[in-house]
Amino acid sequence: DSILAAQYSLPFTIGMAICDLISNPRVYLNDDVLSDKNVLSKAALVTTEYDESIQAYYPQKLGARVVVKMKNGEEFESFKDAPKGSVFHPFTYDELKEKYYGCVDGIISRKQAEDLASSINEIEKLTNIRDLNW
Repeated sequence: DSILAAQYSLPFTIGMAICDLISNPRVYLNDDVLSDKNVLSKAALVTTEYDESIQAYYPQKLGARVVVKMKNGEEFESFKDAPKGSVFHPFTYDELKEKYYGCVDGIISRKQAEDLASSINEIEKLTNIRDLNW
């Protein structure tokens, strides 16, 4: 339907991850991704189920269990009690930096991005937000 709906769609997001398109958040800026046949075919394979044991963590944590069922019957399962980037599993500095550069790439120059990142790293020292350098 829309880019916003796609961002909040678990099947669509998993389809994007399988197709290795999830690492760059800017991919969502292109409406063409909504009709990508490869992503949609993967998303169509995803089902979701309510899990009472995971609900017990809410609202403190927003966990999820993923079970991948292969054609040969083999299953792979993983559980996370909270998503990466949450207060419970924060990004490392390098992961946050990588995400930041992915978001600003093509919008501002690399030099501007580096200058802004440096200013943000020193933001506690600023006396006026207008002094943010970029």
